[in-house]
Amino acid sequence: MPRADGGEPSRAAGALERPRAAEPIRHLPHRLVAVEAGAWIEPGAGRFCKLVGDGAFQLTPTGALRVSPSAAGARAELFYGDCSSPNAETLTGVGLFPNLRASAEIDLDRGLAVLSGGELGRRPIWWRVEGGGYTSTSCAALSEENRTERCTFPIPTAALREALPRGPSGIVILRLPAAMPSPAELSVIWDRHGVVQPLEAFRVPVRRYVLDEAPVRTSPLEAWRTEAEVAIAWPGAVEDASCETSCRVSGDGGRLVVSPPAEAASLAVRLALRDGVVLRGPRGFASEAIATFPLARCRLRPLAPALLGGVDDHGLPLVLGENCPRAPQDLSVETSPPSASAVISRSADGRRLMLSLGHVPRGLPSLELRLFAGPERALLGSVSIPITEGYLGTRARLYDPQIGELSAVPTNRKVRVELLVPDPNLAPSLSVEPLHGYYSVARTRPVEIQGTLESGGTIPIVVGYRPPQAGLPADAPPLAVFPAEPGYRVRPVSVPISLAPEDPRARRFLAVFCRGASGGEERIAPGQTTNLPFDNRHSCRLRIDRSVLTPEEGPQRLRLTVAVTHPDGTSAPGGFSRVLTIRAVAGPESIWIEPTLPIHPFDHVHVGLAHEPGNPYVESETIGGLTGQEVTLIFGDARLRLYGSATIPTGLYRLTSGPDAGVIAFSAGALLRLAMLDREGREFPIDLESGLFGTNLAQPSPAPGVPGSSANLSIVAGLGLTVPILNANQPTQASVGIHAWFEYVPTLQPIPAEHYAQQFSFIFGPSVSIGDIGTNF
Repeated sequence: MPRADGGEPSRAAGALERPRAAEPIRHLPHRLVAVEAGAWIEPGAGRFCKLVGDGAFQLTPTGALRVSPSAAGARAELFYGDCSSPNAETLTGVGLFPNLRASAEIDLDRGLAVLSGGELGRRPIWWRVEGGGYTSTSCAALSEENRTERCTFPIPTAALREALPRGPSGIVILRLPAAMPSPAELSVIWDRHGVVQPLEAFRVPVRRYVLDEAPVRTSPLEAWRTEAEVAIAWPGAVEDASCETSCRVSGDGGRLVVSPPAEAASLAVRLALRDGVVLRGPRGFASEAIATFPLARCRLRPLAPALLGGVDDHGLPLVLGENCPRAPQDLSVETSPPSASAVISRSADGRRLMLSLGHVPRGLPSLELRLFAGPERALLGSVSIPITEGYLGTRARLYDPQIGELSAVPTNRKVRVELLVPDPNLAPSLSVEPLHGYYSVARTRPVEIQGTLESGGTIPIVVGYRPPQAGLPADAPPLAVFPAEPGYRVRPVSVPISLAPEDPRARRFLAVFCRGASGGEERIAPGQTTNLPFDNRHSCRLRIDRSVLTPEEGPQRLRLTVAVTHPDGTSAPGGFSRVLTIRAVAGPESIWIEPTLPIHPFDHVHVGLAHEPGNPYVESETIGGLTGQEVTLIFGDARLRLYGSATIPTGLYRLTSGPDAGVIAFSAGALLRLAMLDREGREFPIDLESGLFGTNLAQPSPAPGVPGSSANLSIVAGLGLTVPILNANQPTQASVGIHAWFEYVPTLQPIPAEHYAQQFSFIFGPSVSIGDIGTNF
C-alpha cells in the first residue's frame, strides 16, 4: 500500500534491518551515488568522516550512514577514508527500489511501449535503443482504475526500426526509483543495505513486438514480371516467407520477393514472423501472417521513362498490353501517393490512354499507378513509374550570332534559344514551349524564339517535357511544363547599323540637303567641307530614310549634334544636341538644321550624327567602336571683302623731297581695304588699301621756322599686310599691319610755294586697326 504521506511503500514492517557494511568505495572524482531511502549502512574497508548537506543523511555515533525514509531528492557530500585528507562522494536520496514484476511489449504500428505489472505510478521511466543514449519519459495510465498496473509511453518510429532487427533486447527500458537522476549521471547505486546495484537491475524486460496489421501491403502484383517485390513495412519483422511458387525475404529484411504464378488470379504468401514479433488478431497473438496479393495480368506500359517530381498537371501516355481487355469501360486511376489522377483521352482502339496525374510529389523514387475498370473497379493492372528531379535548375540561353548572348526576348527578330539541363540524359526530352501573348517558338534547328509585339514585362522561358518515347504530335501539348531560369524581359533589341560614309547603305539612310548657289537643293557629302551662300543658311535639312532599316535591326537611337564655330576656330553660341529614335517605317523623315542664334558670314556649322551610347535596346557594347557621320557647312562663298577700319599708324616714315621728310609723330585715320578671301572666309594677308589720315596730330599749329610741322590731311593708297589678332571677320576685329602707301597731302603748303612736288610722298610703317565693317562679294 502507498504511504499516506505520498512516499514509497516500505518493503519491511517493524524494526529496521541490521545494517550491513557498504562495499568498499574506490575514489573516483565527481561521482554521484544514489542511495535508497531508509538505508542504514556501515562503512566497509574505511570510515565515514563527515557529512555536509541535507539533514536527511546522518552519521550515527558508531560511524554508520543513516538515510531518512523521506530522503528522496535530498543531497549531501560524504567524506570518507583518511579523515585528514578524505575522499568525497555526492549522495542523492532516491525512493524505495521498485519490485521487478513488470514487463513490456512494443506496439510497432502505434509506436507505443506498453508496461504492465508492478507499481508503475510516480516512477521515472528511461529508455534507449541498445547502444544509444537514454531518454526520459512519463508513464501515461491506460485507465483511471488501473493507473499503477498498466501504462504506456511513445517511442519514435525511427528508434523502433533501429531496434527491431535486434529482437526484444534492442529496446532498454528502465523503471527507476522516485527522484533517481539520469542514468548517464550515476556512478554507483546503493540499495538500503549498501549493496551496489547495476542499472540492469531496474530493467523492464520486453516480451515482444506487436503488429496490428500484416507487415506487407497486399497491393496488386504485376503478374507478367518474373519476380515482383513488395516492401515490408517493418524490416526485420519477417523471418521467412512461403507460397505456391517461389517467395523469399531479401537479405536486408526490407522486401518480399515473389514469383507470380502463371494462371491464378491471386497469390497467398505465408509470412513467418521472427522470434519476439507477433501479430495481434481476433483470437490472440499469432507468430505468422497470411498476405493475399491480387495479380494484375493487364500489363501497363508508360510511354515516358520518368515523371518530373514537383510538377503540376503532369500527363502520362499509357499503352495497354496484350492481356488487357479489348475495350475496357469506365476506367479510373489511382496512385500512391494519392493524386488527382484521371483518364482524359484514349485512342480509337482503346489501347492507348492519356492520363492526368495532377501533382507529382518530390523526394520520392517512384509513383505507383493502378488502373481500374467498370463500376465495380476491377483491377486491370499496375505499374511503378520512376520520378526524376534532374530537370531542376534548367537554364535558358538566348543567343544571336550578330549580337551575342541576350538578356531579353526580342520582339523584332528571331534568336536562338538553348536549354542547359543539369541532367544530360534528360535534355533530349525537353523542349522550349510557346507562351501565348509573350513569345512564339519556331521549331527549327536550332530552335528560335521571338517575342510578340503586344507583350512586355519579365517572364520565364517555359520548358516542356516531350520524351521521344511518348510519340507526341508536334501540335500536342507536352506532358509537363516548368519554368527555366532566369527570367527575361520582352522588348525590342537593336543592332546598330553602320553610319560609315563609305557604306552605300549608310549613304541612303542619312543625307544632308541644302539650297546651293544655283537655287536648287544640293546633297552634301559626309566628311567634307562645303561652302554655301550666306543667304541659304536656313535652308539645310537632315533627311533620314527610315525605310532603309529592317524591323530585325530594332530601334536606332542616334544623337544629332549641331555646333557653330567662327572661322578662327572659336566656338559660337547657337548649337544644339538631341537624341533621335528611328524605327523601320515607310518614308523619310526630315530635320531642319537651324541654330537658335544668327549665323555670321563664314561661320562653320558642324552637323554630326552617331549612335547614342547607353542605348537600352542594345545588348552588346559595340556602339563605342562605330563610326558616325559629320558634314561641315560654311555659309559664305564670296572671294573678296571690302571693309573699313579705324587705323592708328605708329612710327610712319615719310620719304619726300620736302622739308617734312622723316618720322611722322602721330597719325590717325580710316582705311578702306579690299582683301581676297579663301573658302573658309579667312582674308589673304596682303590687301589693297586706301584712306584718309590726319598727320602730325600732336602739333595742330606749325612750329616757328619748321616747315610742314603742322597737322595735315593725307590721302593714301597702296598695299598692306594685315593680320587679325582678335574677333576675326567680326565688326569688332582688331588687327596689326605693315603698310606701303603713296601719299598726297593737299593741305601742305610747299616751300617755296612753287614746289608742289612736296605734296606727294611715299610712306611706310606699322599700324593698329580696329573694326571690320564692310561687305563680301
